[in-house]
Amino acid sequence: MRGRASEGEGDGTKASETKASFVARRVEVCGFVVEKRRRKDSKVIFTVDDGSGCVECVVWTQDGDAVSGEQMELFGIASTADGAAAVARDIRVGSLARVQGRIRDWNGRRQINATAVQVDLDPNEELLFWLDASLEI
Repeated sequence: MRGRASEGEGDGTKASETKASFVARRVEVCGFVVEKRRRKDSKVIFTVDDGSGCVECVVWTQDGDAVSGEQMELFGIASTADGAAAVARDIRVGSLARVQGRIRDWNGRRQINATAVQVDLDPNEELLFWLDASLEI
């Protein structure tokens, strides 16, 4: 899975070793939504395919979100903190999405707990995302 990672920390390898490794805590991926499931336990699970692989993303919704329908935006990306129900409603199979969040393993599967989601992007956004990601490496 390609994407950007931040807040990494070393795993104890020496600087003289040729391979650098770190543990990624936060990631950002950009790709197409290929699957969406709503569960009864207040979460929406959707799968994003960025061309190199697929990863499940989880948006937790609360009862208060469904009533208010409010959506907070930070730098143009909808935060799931104040509008998870609205964000989850916007996610559709086939739409281009940018997801930021924390990586975790659940039942042997890697998932992203989404903290910010942006959907229905201009198709050029994916190209700009990869250009930006490649410049950071």
